[in-house]
Amino acid sequence: MSESAHVTRRSFLGGVLAGACLARIAPAVAHPRQAAENASDDVGLPASYLETGVAAFANAWRTNNAIAGHHGAAVIAGYFFSRENPLDEPARKALRAEIDAFLRDLGPSFRFESPAEAPDPDLCTRIVTTLETRIDEFRTGGHNVIWATLPLKALRHAPSLARPTTIDGICRLIELFHTQLPARHDTDYNRSHPIAKFQTPAELVTSAFSSFAAPVSLRPSEQIHFVTHADALAELWEMGFESLAIRGSEAMKINVNRIALSTPARRPPDETLPASPLAHGYWSDSRVRSGGLGAGHHLKFPYSYYRRRKQLSDVPLRQRCDDQVLQMLAAAMA
Repeated sequence: MSESAHVTRRSFLGGVLAGACLARIAPAVAHPRQAAENASDDVGLPASYLETGVAAFANAWRTNNAIAGHHGAAVIAGYFFSRENPLDEPARKALRAEIDAFLRDLGPSFRFESPAEAPDPDLCTRIVTTLETRIDEFRTGGHNVIWATLPLKALRHAPSLARPTTIDGICRLIELFHTQLPARHDTDYNRSHPIAKFQTPAELVTSAFSSFAAPVSLRPSEQIHFVTHADALAELWEMGFESLAIRGSEAMKINVNRIALSTPARRPPDETLPASPLAHGYWSDSRVRSGGLGAGHHLKFPYSYYRRRKQLSDVPLRQRCDDQVLQMLAAAMA
């Protein structure tokens, strides 16, 4: 019997109680800033941004392009990033302004409203079942895992959004990803230098972040997914799907388990390094969506990085990762 078959309403709602006091969700509109002004949410962005992101994500399959899921996913990530990090007021305002600009620039991707249906959180198990069919394969940065766990987190946080049509759209997008993007074969290096089975989410994160911090000859768009894929698997594990996450982590190793360069890449001059994503300077930088940070990665990567950075008990590794983040962003924004 599959792991998802054991999921009950009680197990899914285990993550819902923490969000029971979530402010009432405002209707999703093409330009959520106006609706958000009336939303009541003391921490982070107003809840209307989450609804807008979920609606866009659940309708991305209509484009017949699995990559279109990036847009809604970016807004969902931005919403949680604003809640989970100690941003000061200038940073929070700059983040919100950047998300508003992102929504305007990609207007057609966000012109969807939530369906007028009663929510049914029981149906969220379909998302896990859909992911389970291909989780043993590594596909394009692990987006199939990201495409499942990010909306699952959103629907646990705001169960009023767990409507049948929404859940069906999320499953259709994951299936589209499985159909359009081929699995990558295992590598000789991964087979000859196996990484031991992970025992905890923290072990999984530490392994992926160690590879992220190592000198490698990769584009920023490739490095980013060392972190975002690991975050999605750790999230899946923490939601209670341990065996599924472990299976997915074996596929992740195909990507992160590789030979490091013997000579570190040349570090950019400090004056060229961008501001940290925790500061307003990053969000107000006109280059923030350029290069490897396009398609919403300028939102998704900081969301994943800073929430998992907290799990690194190795302080020198944490510092190397922080340095790598700024160097990678500098390369992406050059």
